[in-house]
Amino acid sequence: MTKNIILTTWVFFILVNLQGQNVISLSIFDAMTKEPMPFVNIGIKNKNSGTISNSSGRFSINISSDKINDSLTFSFVGYNSLTIPVKYLLFNKPDSILLHQKMLELTEVIIIANGKWKSKKIGLSRNLPGVFGIVQSDTTSDIVECAQQFDLGDEMTKISNFHIYLKGVNTDTASFRINFYYFDGNKPTERAFEKEIFIRRPVSNGWLEIDFDEYGVWLTGNIVASIEFLPTEKQKEIISLSYGGILICQGTSYNRTSSQGEWHKLDFGTYSIFLTTKKFVTKK
Repeated sequence: MTKNIILTTWVFFILVNLQGQNVISLSIFDAMTKEPMPFVNIGIKNKNSGTISNSSGRFSINISSDKINDSLTFSFVGYNSLTIPVKYLLFNKPDSILLHQKMLELTEVIIIANGKWKSKKIGLSRNLPGVFGIVQSDTTSDIVECAQQFDLGDEMTKISNFHIYLKGVNTDTASFRINFYYFDGNKPTERAFEKEIFIRRPVSNGWLEIDFDEYGVWLTGNIVASIEFLPTEKQKEIISLSYGGILICQGTSYNRTSSQGEWHKLDFGTYSIFLTTKKFVTKK
């Protein structure tokens, strides 16, 4: 009789736990160096339920009962993504999460001496007064990411600068990460550039310019460039970002407000985002 009571109590505890919020709190480390990993994107893919790790590699996420059979995906630029069932994390309670660096193949770019660099701006380098896109984070511990699609052509192209027009930011200083994704004709997909581009700087209305020269960004084909807002532990309020843009029926801008969340295409507008590119043109 005593064993039956204990068993019944344990089953009841599990059922009650699954019906409410389930909290997963862990730390994330580099598998080789064992160093903590900040700003790892963590979430349930395309379910808009996510978070990022803090400066110490620690994260905490609430999982509602309707997502108990889903999996959490952990991703960071330059590392292999890791997907783990929610139930495993809740009931097996691992000590930590380890991410493994990718084995990256370097792209060889040959520059012939007899030629010169040719710069070009691609994208939207203007904005209309009164036209802006507001992207607001759902929590103080998750990301806001806005993106623009570009066609770089068939030749390898050096990306030297990223530009976005800010019309309103309710913070004096912000942390951003620039990402590049492949484009499948419908939405951004896998990462196209496996090196973290992280910046933290004062922000104000006007053009925000980010220099890529130190990162060596060479890409080709149909890609998507994005700017990802990264909240910090000191952030006490939800961040609202207003970006300039224009009204257009067939825009090529996208956004999402959660790590691993679903990308949404802007229906009637395009963000004021452009790239400065460089191609080496040989003399004939």
